[in-house]
Amino acid sequence: MLLPNKLFSYSETALSKIPYVLEVLDEPLSPSEILHSIGGVLGGPLELIYALDILYALGEIRLIENEGRITRCSKK
Repeated sequence: MLLPNKLFSYSETALSKIPYVLEVLDEPLSPSEILHSIGGVLGGPLELIYALDILYALGEIRLIENEGRITRCSKK
């Protein structure tokens, strides 16, 4: 996973794609649906995986396993 450093600017990393992923997750979507929704922003499916990994680690999204869809976690 690329993180911002001397070689890579913020806009070249998965961190810059997180707002776009969260924007389309108003309803549960599969990873392919997310990719098609914001495909122009992403450099490919690998960037989506990195962004989803970050969001999952932060507790912002969860997987609905029986449906294979991703949804935002509710804020308490």
